[in-house]
Amino acid sequence: MHWQQMLVQTLGKLIRNPMIIALLAGFAASLLGLHLPTPVERAVNLFAVSSGAISWFVIGGTLTGLAFDGVLPKIWPIVVGKLVLHPVCVWLALLLLTGLGFAELNGPLKTSAVLMAATPMMGTYPILAQAYGQEELSAAALLLATPQSFFSISTLLWAFHSLPM
Repeated sequence: MHWQQMLVQTLGKLIRNPMIIALLAGFAASLLGLHLPTPVERAVNLFAVSSGAISWFVIGGTLTGLAFDGVLPKIWPIVVGKLVLHPVCVWLALLLLTGLGFAELNGPLKTSAVLMAATPMMGTYPILAQAYGQEELSAAALLLATPQSFFSISTLLWAFHSLPM
């Protein structure tokens, strides 16, 4: 497939994705100053508060019976990419942007952006991967990335404190 076809196909799937539609609808409602009726807003807030816990149940259910022997070689690149390469890329991008005159990107903002990049994936990562049949792989990657992030975040905190950035 040519890259143009792949781009059109990807954008088509993205536009039909219910999460993207919901984000755009919420953004439009916010811009227009629209508010939900109070009972509906309470129900939405109830779901929002419980969504984190529900996602961990989904992840746990996905991992049930998964043999980690065959999955481990596949998930290490995901974990290293998220916990090491992502913060490095964010740091390099911020260096480039501050070099272009964005002085407000120095100090605590730069530190927090790089630290956020070093955190593990969100709990919705496996749920989003379900649409592509990759929920087991992504749940296993999240399971491995979460405790490993202790080391990546600790290393970055040490580096920001000890090294001149």
